[in-house]
Amino acid sequence: MHKFIKWFFYYCFLVIFLVAFSATIYLIHYFLAKNMNWISILTIFIVYASTSFFNLFILLQKRRYETKISWLIACSILPIIGPISYIFLGRKYLKSQNIKKYFAQYRNFTNLKEKVQTWKNQESKDTLLSFSSEYFSSPIKEFNGNLLVDGHSFFEKLFADIKNAKKFIFIDVYIIKNDFIWKKLKKYWLISGNAGW
Repeated sequence: MHKFIKWFFYYCFLVIFLVAFSATIYLIHYFLAKNMNWISILTIFIVYASTSFFNLFILLQKRRYETKISWLIACSILPIIGPISYIFLGRKYLKSQNIKKYFAQYRNFTNLKEKVQTWKNQESKDTLLSFSSEYFSSPIKEFNGNLLVDGHSFFEKLFADIKNAKKFIFIDVYIIKNDFIWKKLKKYWLISGNAGW
């Protein structure tokens, strides 16, 4: 429902904006046509027609609606400066290139089933580091940690670390449900807390 209201106001604003824009063009023509020659009228028409097409181009892009509205206003109020500033400031060069690069790397990563099979056989951190450096341009050259590939191994490691904790326990978990994992976690916390450290 919230998204519907958002889009409803967005399109209402666009309709009101386009009506106001058309009324402005009509009033300019009405008040200034008496003192203008046909070349001036043609120039104003060409400028506003090109601005209207440019606004339509902005409207059809896949962007956030707040961004679209702000560029529509800027290009309509400043018919020559607005589109030029959009060309230099409003286009999404770097972000679209980074997204394309990311998805290309993701496709390469998901198509490497044979390399994943060799990982399972070689439990080597060097293999993981060279793979991430090669396919994801990772700057990490060395790390001290464990690779946990599923939830079961994660919770086994978590419970073992809680049992072996000497001074502090830091846990970063976002969803806790009242199930068997929570009961087991609570049991280990109580054991560690009663140990007296």
